[in-house]
Amino acid sequence: MARDTPRITTGTRWAYGSGGAGYGVLYNAHFFVLIYYSQVLGLDAGLAGLAVGIGLVFDAITDPLIGYLSDSTRSRWGRRHPWLYASILPLGASFYFLWHPPGFVAGNTLLFAWLVVCNVSMRTALTMFLVPAYAIVAELTADYDERTRLLTCFHVINSVFTNGMSVLMYAIWLVPTEEISDGVMNPEGYQNAGLFGTVVIVASILVFTIGLRRFIPRLRQYQVDKPPSRASSSARWPMCSEAHPRASLSWVVCCTTRASALTWRCGCTSTVISGSSPASRFPSSSSPWRCRP
Repeated sequence: MARDTPRITTGTRWAYGSGGAGYGVLYNAHFFVLIYYSQVLGLDAGLAGLAVGIGLVFDAITDPLIGYLSDSTRSRWGRRHPWLYASILPLGASFYFLWHPPGFVAGNTLLFAWLVVCNVSMRTALTMFLVPAYAIVAELTADYDERTRLLTCFHVINSVFTNGMSVLMYAIWLVPTEEISDGVMNPEGYQNAGLFGTVVIVASILVFTIGLRRFIPRLRQYQVDKPPSRASSSARWPMCSEAHPRASLSWVVCCTTRASALTWRCGCTSTVISGSSPASRFPSSSSPWRCRP
């Protein structure tokens, strides 16, 4: 590793933490999207819940997929930045149109289809940002405390914007008007909040991505020449099933991989592998639930 790699400064921590703002706005949308579609726009409540559930199913598929693709990416920007940049436009657009369905989108069928498309698109784009954003921490620095500071900044800002959006919704956008006595039923309020949220999302991811650009020479050193094959990955699976007869059925729960940080969870043993000297982080081999890389 090069000795002249950039240091983690206060500005770096703020740049990394800025990504939490966009994530906080997106997370806050869960609190209001069902009310907006079922109570304000008139979509059947069961269909609204189903549309959100479909997005969660797609999320379970795209998380490991994009983690694998991000790990396997080779570019002059490293493994993470291409995905970070690629997430900006679809994430901003899907969030905006989630709150601004066209006038012809009316009735259960069209509203349901619109919500499914926007929700799946938004969650997929969020995964394109969030998985590389978490994975990049282990590549920015090998220092445990510095990694903790980076993630602390991210999640503190995330919490501020998640809860701050709720305050703004009821203080500014969902207030009673002369025409609508119940502010929660005001569609214009949700649309204005959606526009504001879109600006915050796009700005936060841009600050996050551009703020970490100076680390690209360091990040390029983590690129892999050849991604792991399915055969080599599958060879690890029996290690859990041999330890417990039901382990093969719960492999997704037992051993999960997210981007460059490998998290192996087997029974009472939980080990996170990232950065340098991963072998030293494993528990002793006496544990029958131990998963080995």
